Amino acid sequence: MKQKKNKKSLNNKNEPITISLKGFGILLYNHVEPGLDIISNFDISKLKVGFNIDFAYNLDNNGFQLILSILYSYNLNDKDIVLLELKLLSEFLISDMKSVIKIVGGNLKIPDDLLVKFTSIAYSTARGIVFSKTLGSFLNQFTLPLIDPKEIVQNKLKSMSANKEKITENI
Repeated sequence: MKQKKNKKSLNNKNEPITISLKGFGILLYNHVEPGLDIISNFDISKLKVGFNIDFAYNLDNNGFQLILSILYSYNLNDKDIVLLELKLLSEFLISDMKSVIKIVGGNLKIPDDLLVKFTSIAYSTARGIVFSKTLGSFLNQFTLPLIDPKEIVQNKLKSMSANKEKITENI
């Protein structure tokens, strides 16, 4: 599946930059149908849905990857039971990537709005995957919530800054 989108350059040169979706890959998918001990007395407040994103890039190949991880867990008897786990790889190509993404002091600098768009695409796809893979199961009624992808990106960038993490180079 390839989608091209022309945008004005994000580096203020007003040169067109093509951003295309290279594809998706499910790196990990597991879901466990909850047993009667959970289903019979299901308490929605004990269901936790967690998200994480990671990035990787290759400036020479104009490639950018976003890995979105989603985890559903349920607290039963003070233990978190993993009910669903998804790791989705989303690959993008950015023409003239070196004019959009910079390396400053060993850290990758990419416009936040671009990360938000990539996260939005990945999250929307993950919602569809979780919905379709859980059809006919108890978990299907708990579709991933609508969220603001900007919040996920901001939380990740804050975490990376606090932990002095760097984005993986050379995918």
